Amino acid sequence: MAEKTGRSWARLVTIVAAGLLTISLFAFVTSMDAVEDILDPEKLNIGIVDAGDSLDLELQSGRTYTLLRIVDNVGDDALENDLKIVNSEGNEMILDVPTWMHPPRTGESGTVVYDTIATYSNEKTGTFTFENLNSTSKLYIVDDHEGDLAATREPVLLIASFSCCFGMLLLPIAGIIQLLTRKKQQQNLGNPIMTMPQNTIPTTDELFLIRQGVMKPEEAKGVKQVKEIPPPFTNSQRVNTIVPDIEKSLERKSREAPVTELDDEDWKSWDTG
Repeated sequence: MAEKTGRSWARLVTIVAAGLLTISLFAFVTSMDAVEDILDPEKLNIGIVDAGDSLDLELQSGRTYTLLRIVDNVGDDALENDLKIVNSEGNEMILDVPTWMHPPRTGESGTVVYDTIATYSNEKTGTFTFENLNSTSKLYIVDDHEGDLAATREPVLLIASFSCCFGMLLLPIAGIIQLLTRKKQQQNLGNPIMTMPQNTIPTTDELFLIRQGVMKPEEAKGVKQVKEIPPPFTNSQRVNTIVPDIEKSLERKSREAPVTELDDEDWKSWDTG
């Protein structure tokens, strides 16, 4: 019973996990337009610096800013003397090389490609000057924190995220329940309950084979039980017939036995032994 309940729970958890993952996939597909708007630097940015121009921006501490350009082919632009960030004191800031966490982005339904050329993590809040030394392309400055906030304002994305997280969490739980149930079942199979036949008594060899699982209990030939001998005088009619015969025999013997008279002395001697 416990094994059946465990399998039912494992099946139920697996179904729920699969349902959540399906909902997540469907939600992500239906929210692609919102995702493109969030990732499009043209629509979500804190500033755009024209070619050969500069722009002053207020940056917040503890945030990462992604710097992008429109390119024909990803990887064409490099971080070489075409971008400069200067603080209010005139000191040039050190830029970071983009990693896999800052992939290229697309806009206008994929017709425009933005390549990440650098990132900057600000430690102190203040005003910084962005100088675009490139004479042909604009510089797009995106606050990654603002992008995360924009994603949280999309209900469909929230549903997709939560469904995906809970679905991925329930799958290993279902696997653990299944493993525990299977282990319990194997333990029970190691100690099978043997049902012996009613009309035979298995021999020692047959009991050993049954215990090892080589022979089924119903296949045991063994020694057949000897039929029980019925008790005497179980038939009431015969008892009624035998008892009167015994009484008549006793009466006949008592009549045929000689009667002798014993005197007092003989009786006394017999009585005293």
